[in-house]
Amino acid sequence: MGECKMVDRADFKQSYELTPADFERYPAWIAVQNYDYGQPWYEGTNDQTYRPWVEVRRFTGNRGFLLLAARIELADGTVYPGFIGRVADSWDEPTQPRRMKDGNFTAPLQWSKRHGDTPLSVLSLQRPAIFIGEKIFDFMLGKPERQRERVRSFYAAIEKTPAEVFPVRFSADPALADGIVEGTMDGFLQISIAPTL
Repeated sequence: MGECKMVDRADFKQSYELTPADFERYPAWIAVQNYDYGQPWYEGTNDQTYRPWVEVRRFTGNRGFLLLAARIELADGTVYPGFIGRVADSWDEPTQPRRMKDGNFTAPLQWSKRHGDTPLSVLSLQRPAIFIGEKIFDFMLGKPERQRERVRSFYAAIEKTPAEVFPVRFSADPALADGIVEGTMDGFLQISIAPTL
């Protein structure tokens, strides 16, 4: 693990608590659980705990989940603040074989093969989110029993038609991180998940 600047736990936020003002103050937020293991501030965090990326350097590499302030542009040209997950360029490379309990090796499926077998599965890693006022909306449909209500509440908040919203284009400042920091969504996203081997 690289050298880390001193971190103020007062700045820690759950991902669902982040606001436009948080991203104005700090344009990048790193997930504590998968980046800061062994650091004194790690204890008491969970997989939704993020902290500001306070390092001066641009974020690079394959380790860590990073959220970036993003520009969310709707089909009608309206721009909203939001955020996206930065995705490493190697996001869909095959992973190393794992040893099973019986001693045999198996190669885990690539991300895209496990999530709909489509290049669009990168969107499930980017998870673009839009701020409408202070409320966060993302474009992942989630559990079937809640999909209709999620879509209804989104359109009620944004007060636009589907044709005015989609396609949605999103981008973050590439000076903040390497990897994939932009993309397009043609609608709400439902990704199926194949069982892992």
